[in-house]
Amino acid sequence: MINLKFFATQFIRTLARTRSLPLRRKQTDRIKPTQGLPQLTTGFPKQVMKHILFAVAVVLSLSPMAHGDSDSSPATAWATLHVTLKWNFLELTLEAPASAALLMDSKTPSVANQISQLRGALKYTYGIFSFPSKADCYRKHVDVMPSEEPGIVASWQFFCKNPQHLDSIGTQLFSLMNLHSIEVVMPPNSQWTLRPDDPVLRFQSN
Repeated sequence: MINLKFFATQFIRTLARTRSLPLRRKQTDRIKPTQGLPQLTTGFPKQVMKHILFAVAVVLSLSPMAHGDSDSSPATAWATLHVTLKWNFLELTLEAPASAALLMDSKTPSVANQISQLRGALKYTYGIFSFPSKADCYRKHVDVMPSEEPGIVASWQFFCKNPQHLDSIGTQLFSLMNLHSIEVVMPPNSQWTLRPDDPVLRFQSN
């Protein structure tokens, strides 16, 4: 089931990151009667508006799917998540096929559209991963690129002030992608399997 509450939360967080500026009248020396009403512009930067419009598009496109579709087939795609922790730096690298993209309608999308949808969802969604509060981790960088499979390779870099408290990692990837499982690999030889009903990586359990 699609987690619309998660998408709504991300949309609110995106709005919270913007500067709340009042509408202002475009500066003009004189307004002729034939020109109609003066133009109004908002104080939102173009990049912020891009993020907001993407969040709105995702929420609206997924809303018909919130109650489930009895004719939809179960997820068959799986992804691989590489976890690397070195000192205070945590890097997460996800490899996923294009077929992991969520279907926006009954039509079968092209591979190019699937990759575009995945790149947008993974790059502009905040809070995909969650960490223990004591670890005090924050995101420094994210990059999502197409792969040769075809699919995507997404990389997130985090800085954790207290990595000794990093004993688990939660994820919302199953809400963003059509996956039945995620295989987690962490050097030197640790492996886990995450599923939609248990999307939390617990280091102490291995």
